[in-house]
Amino acid sequence: RLGWIEGSYADPASPEYRTLMVKVVRELLDRYPVAGIHLDFIRYPGSGYGKSDALAKKFEQLWGVDPRLLPDRLTAETITAWLAGTQPPADRVLTTAALFWNEFRAGQVTALLREVRQAVDQYGARGTSLSAAVFPEASVAYLENGQEWQAWAAEGLVDGLYPMAYFGDTDRVAAQLRQIAANTPSAPKVSLWAGLGTSGNNPEQLGQEARIAGENGYKGIALFSLGHLLKENTAPASVAAIRAPRRTQAP
Repeated sequence: RLGWIEGSYADPASPEYRTLMVKVVRELLDRYPVAGIHLDFIRYPGSGYGKSDALAKKFEQLWGVDPRLLPDRLTAETITAWLAGTQPPADRVLTTAALFWNEFRAGQVTALLREVRQAVDQYGARGTSLSAAVFPEASVAYLENGQEWQAWAAEGLVDGLYPMAYFGDTDRVAAQLRQIAANTPSAPKVSLWAGLGTSGNNPEQLGQEARIAGENGYKGIALFSLGHLLKENTAPASVAAIRAPRRTQAP
């Protein structure tokens, strides 16, 4: 309620929560012939979240700074000034500490993902996939939400990524999809699925965005959400016609 978040979040830094999450994943893999596990909301809800007493104490033991005294948000201008060395000394110290904190906090999300990956590899059938929904702009996803998804792809922690390019006009969505395709590590291979937003978008726009996704090597699209489609009375036949054609290569 204090910062427009979608609901209650569990803290990825909690060892007890990570144990429970892995237990749930293992139960699914043991009981059902699932093709894959998809992780939504594998993130912090915003830049100001995650400074629990336990995690703050651990960070302070490592670096001598209480993260609760650091600025919640780092802007592009702040980081540019830090890189250029133009900040006053006190601000430079705070920015440096905040960058360390962001890396430390993102590491908690990655730790949760890594433990789920291990469970999938150990208990899932051969070929069971692990995918995650991520924010489309990598730097924002990292600084705001602790999602270091480019590193996830490079390390092979995920088999698929669903960047949520839900908002904006077609040009904005197209720019996001192209940038993701160009900057996501391809080895080990990670499938990309374009998350497209249905709120306020007509089938023609969605179809155009789907074609752009196909032209940039996306395996397919995921529409969010069915509720918006039903609310806006979009014809099912029009939605079913939306396809993301695979990119073809010359023989």
